[in-house]
Amino acid sequence: MIKIVGTLLIVASTTTLGIMYSTAIKKRIDILETIYRFFGEVAEEIRHSRDTTYVILSRLIKSERYKELSFLKEGLTNRRGYIEELIKIVNKQNNLLAEIDKKILTDFFLKLGKTDVEGQMVHSLSCQQRIMQVLKTDKENTMKKAKMMNSLGVLSGIFISIFMI
Repeated sequence: MIKIVGTLLIVASTTTLGIMYSTAIKKRIDILETIYRFFGEVAEEIRHSRDTTYVILSRLIKSERYKELSFLKEGLTNRRGYIEELIKIVNKQNNLLAEIDKKILTDFFLKLGKTDVEGQMVHSLSCQQRIMQVLKTDKENTMKKAKMMNSLGVLSGIFISIFMI
């Protein structure tokens, strides 16, 4: 009886670990989709609003729609040097973002507010297209990895249980 309970606990725990890892892998795709929407909305705000880029970024990042980008909030505490702060924060996100994601976000923040309205809109939309390309290439691979993690969690629990019996 104790072996059966132990076996069930091992299978349950390894399955849970597999699900946790697959969720963590999917998190990057969620963040990229949010960044895609963010770039589009920044372009719209630049087009229709006469606010500064600081005000636009503050309003969007602090809104509930972009809660996946909440790690950027601390970079908006000071109006002076906020671009540099945002870039530092982006570069610290080793577990959430890949290098290409960091590069696109860094390029976006570096060139934001440096040109006229049309130039900023074009820049935002080009960054949005670059994120879409990354999403297209990585989404399928990420989903495959997530399914593999789920399967590995269950199978490793079963194999461990077989060896124990």
